[in-house]
Order: sequence, then C-alpha cells, then structure tokens
Amino acid sequence: MVALRPAAAEDCRQVWRWRNDEETRRASLDPAPIPFATHERWFAESLASAVRKLYIVVAGGRGAGVVRLDLDARRAAVSIHLAPQRRGQGLGPAALRALADLAFGTLGVSVLIASVKRDNRASLSAFARAGFAVARDGAVVTLERSRAAHPHPGPLPPEGEGVSIPSSPGPARVASIPSPPGPERVVSIPSPPRGERVRVRGSRERRRR
Repeated sequence: MVALRPAAAEDCRQVWRWRNDEETRRASLDPAPIPFATHERWFAESLASAVRKLYIVVAGGRGAGVVRLDLDARRAAVSIHLAPQRRGQGLGPAALRALADLAFGTLGVSVLIASVKRDNRASLSAFARAGFAVARDGAVVTLERSRAAHPHPGPLPPEGEGVSIPSSPGPARVASIPSPPGPERVVSIPSPPRGERVRVRGSRERRRR
C-alpha cells in the first residue's frame, strides 16, 4: 500500500540523495548534480511556499520517494522520483494516483501537467497507468490529467504490460511556474493532432522529476 505524507525539514537530505542518484539524473530534464547547499535552500523555501506541495511517498512504513505539485490557480505541474531501490515495484503509478486524488480533492486542482523525456519509457508508462494522457508528443512529452476527463481511471494494469497513452483533447494547458534547481521544466507546446497516440512498453521504473 502506498501513502503520501507532507514532507518535513528532516527529509531534506534523503530527498537530495534520491534526486542526485545517477539514474534519476539521466531521466531528468536537468541532469546536472545539485549541490546540497543549493538543495537545502530550495527545500526550505518549498516547505514554506503556499504554491508548492512536497509529499513523501511511503510504502511498507518507509520513505520510498517524493512527489511535488507546483500550483498555478486551478492547474498544477507534477514531479515524481523514487528511491533507487524502490523502482520497478509499481509504486510510481500508485503514488501518482494518490497525488491526483489529493490535488483534485483537498487542493481543488482541475488539471495536472507533467513533462517527461520521450525516451523515459518507464516514467511514461507510470503516468499512463495513473490516468494521464499525452497532450503533446516530442523530445519532451507533455502529459495531462483532468479532473473532468479522468475522474476514475480504473484499475492499474499489471506491471510490465504495454500501455497505450491516449491523446488529450483540446489545447495543452501548461502552468507557468518558475523551476527550482534541478526539477523538470514544464514545456508549453501546441497540442498534437486529435487522436494521436503513443505506445509505451513498460520497463523498469526510473525516477522522473
């Protein structure tokens, strides 16, 4: 079972270690290592921010990763990365679903947005299994999940099965939010032709931030 809890000051160093993992950095839009002093400042600012929400992914009673929401009115940009030893266990889709429930419920968000490298198949699969649809395909894939369009995405398909990510109708809506050091940058790109699909084969989960 996966749960989310608000991040606290004592989580700072562990989140930094997860973020600086080599495989995590390869999957990130910004693969550069982050100095701890830089991360420490960003983490403290994030905890104090009214428009950024950090949650620790908890599985088996222990921290297994981190998810983030950057809020912009009724929209929010999503970021996730998992502890290296917890990849490939189905935690990513479950954490993203829990985050969507929180965002669409307590936080009153209408649209969730994520940006993932086109070659990061594990992360694309995780978002697809969590009910996200492709709003724009390219070197960086923009994905969306709308409260109206995807209120209940249904049961998770088995880990490792091929997943079809549907195209999101209408223009992509992208939050305009400053990027902290290291996390994914949200890309504003026009919507693809209606009905365009991307086929993603599940593979060992990687962190996406």
